[in-house]
Amino acid sequence: EVYAFFGHTALRYCNPDKNVDLVFNYGVFDFTEPGFVAKFVLGETDYLLGILEYPYFIQEYAMRGSGVVEQVLDLDSLQQNKLLYLLSENYRPANRVYRYNYFYNNCTTKARDIIEEALADAGGVEYSTCENNDTYRETIHRFTAVSPWYSFGIDLLLGCEADVAPGARVMQFIPSTLMNDFSRASVILGEDSVKPLVAQTKNILDPVDDDVDSIVLFTPNLLFTLLLLLIVFMTYIEYRRGKLFWVVDVFLLFMQGVAGLLITFMVLFSVH
Repeated sequence: EVYAFFGHTALRYCNPDKNVDLVFNYGVFDFTEPGFVAKFVLGETDYLLGILEYPYFIQEYAMRGSGVVEQVLDLDSLQQNKLLYLLSENYRPANRVYRYNYFYNNCTTKARDIIEEALADAGGVEYSTCENNDTYRETIHRFTAVSPWYSFGIDLLLGCEADVAPGARVMQFIPSTLMNDFSRASVILGEDSVKPLVAQTKNILDPVDDDVDSIVLFTPNLLFTLLLLLIVFMTYIEYRRGKLFWVVDVFLLFMQGVAGLLITFMVLFSVH
């Protein structure tokens, strides 16, 4: 699925003494919501925080063959309670819905922000990440390489701001990037005292290799190359016969007009 290309981030709260094992998931949305597709295109999609028992959560990932990596956060009891309190407050009906933005406010950035808020009293989180000079578009292309048509759609609809290198922190909107940054992050305890944020990393599920050949032969580049050759051939025939094939011109101008209207719509009405 398209939404699974980039991975996902969720927060697990496990307390064996109280027989509690829950997953707080900021990636819940409802396809049946009226006008969902229109809102998604406009960038006005609302996501919400959901809670699911861990066995059901992990079963879903196992069924679709996705891998799951767990990072155990090194929090003391006060920090654990603070994080649980913040998540519980966030789950209240009045607070659980949020305006989703793929780059700035998604399931991964929400999890990062609430962890940082829980550790603010301790001095906060310090990242020792390498400077990232990749642009949004370059980053996205790494994950959509298996689907040239999806990459083409993104390139068509995202404007010039997608070619900006926003820096290391902003790139934490990608789950795997945040996971790598967390693995090198520290909790500030005092002026000269820090401890690793992650105490342990566990491989819960290995991804299952898809048997289906992932190579896409009919790509956008191939389509437009064939179209170019077809138009060159038609132009040659027109020249030789001294006759215009107006249907071809109407088709080309119509498709160009549709593309222009789509881009204009995105520029004027969509927050993307």
